Amino acid sequence: GVEVFADKEAFDTLDGHYAYLTGSFYMGLIIVDISELSEPTFVAEYQTGHGLGAQVRGDTAYVADQNGGLEVVDVGNLGGITSWANSTAAMYDLNLGGNYVFGVDYNNGLQVYNVSLREFPGHVASAAATGSQVLAIRLMGRHAYLADGTGVSVMLLQ
Repeated sequence: GVEVFADKEAFDTLDGHYAYLTGSFYMGLIIVDISELSEPTFVAEYQTGHGLGAQVRGDTAYVADQNGGLEVVDVGNLGGITSWANSTAAMYDLNLGGNYVFGVDYNNGLQVYNVSLREFPGHVASAAATGSQVLAIRLMGRHAYLADGTGVSVMLLQ
């Protein structure tokens, strides 16, 4: 079996019978079959560099890859996982909202990418956070909550 040591950063997304994990500076994206919860099984790994967070929609995983930025990964063929695209801005965490990825860059706050064409994510907006060292984001309705070294910034999304 597979031993999974999951903490807040490591356990990112469930999609059907699969769990998608990140959270190590060296493992990237790990995919585990959890159809038998008592015996999770390793399925695949995709090296992203420093995977810190991921969300999955359909056969696409969106990975926050620290200094590697946003990495868009095709997970439709688990035997041959490939990357479609990545951004140049750093990304420490992300959330999906509609056709957009809302990510946080440690030093530069909120970064927004249009992923309606997943092979070509386009940077569409950014906004500075009130604090510094932004490490996490959560979306709730029309608000983005950014956690940094001093507290939480709340941004209205339009």
